Amino acid sequence: MTPHAVTHLMSQVIDRPTITITHLSKVADREDFLVQVSDEGSSYEFRVSMTGTILAIWNRSELDEIADLIVDRLVYSHGTARAFRPEGYWFDSNNSSDTLDQTLHDIITRGADDFLHPFVGTGVAKQLYEVIDNLDRDCTAVMNHFFCKSLDELSERSRLSEDFESQARDQGRFVYLVCIPAAIIDRFNFTVQAGA
Repeated sequence: MTPHAVTHLMSQVIDRPTITITHLSKVADREDFLVQVSDEGSSYEFRVSMTGTILAIWNRSELDEIADLIVDRLVYSHGTARAFRPEGYWFDSNNSSDTLDQTLHDIITRGADDFLHPFVGTGVAKQLYEVIDNLDRDCTAVMNHFFCKSLDELSERSRLSEDFESQARDQGRFVYLVCIPAAIIDRFNFTVQAGA
């Protein structure tokens, strides 16, 4: 897909920046977009990711239009006076509303930072997701399948990130936090070819 211009709320802004969105190759069960925002004094690049689960919940088939609307609200909310985080923004069933329209409203009222990608975290969740995404990319290139089966069956990525960053307040919470990595390991997609 070729990059295309975005309008909507940003079309009302004086001296609005140029915004282009490029749909990236699919990795795992999500849709990723590369967004470029530029004006006279600055140029930024960031990603927007939407999980298959939230897209199914929204029940909207026009993926390009969904991306246009989300990016439009993100740029409108964030502004161009400061840089965007290159990791970008993440939309799943934990941090997004049950409809696209409400999620768009949430971006404006709650702010774009509420939808920052889990990679923006500082702890083990960020490191884990970077490793899994790199393994998925490499495994797909070599063996034509993802290294890790979808983690959506466990929990959405933003929810897992919040859990990983939280404290073990009691024994029950500690056991729960220990079980998360075990469940992720259980999602590793080890397939054995005949004779291997």
